[in-house]
Amino acid sequence: MEGDAFFKFFVGKRNYVLKERLIDPQAEISITVDAAVVASISVEAVVRDAEGNLKDYEYSEPPAKPKPASKLNSREETKYKWFFKDWQETDEDVITLCERYLKELKIIVEEAEKFKSEQSILSLR
Repeated sequence: MEGDAFFKFFVGKRNYVLKERLIDPQAEISITVDAAVVASISVEAVVRDAEGNLKDYEYSEPPAKPKPASKLNSREETKYKWFFKDWQETDEDVITLCERYLKELKIIVEEAEKFKSEQSILSLR
């Protein structure tokens, strides 16, 4: 574990939290909004001569005001991803890295327990 950058990183984080203060990760926030939009348009064209006199004028009426759907199916979704500012090895977020760290620790503990039980069996012989 001592030569592993991943374990060193987490030991450093543990020591920092114990001796200094809480870690302030960097946030990536994405907001998705789906909503219905009702719009109408009209066009006005004015043509003037060089002296500014009106020569032609056109105006198109907007179409009948569209009726909004009886129920707008709008949706808003906010997603947060947190990153360690000083972890450059991969683009994994805090949760993914912590899950990976816990899996690695579990493997080490399981190996130690297996070794301990094997030693106990050998000492009984």
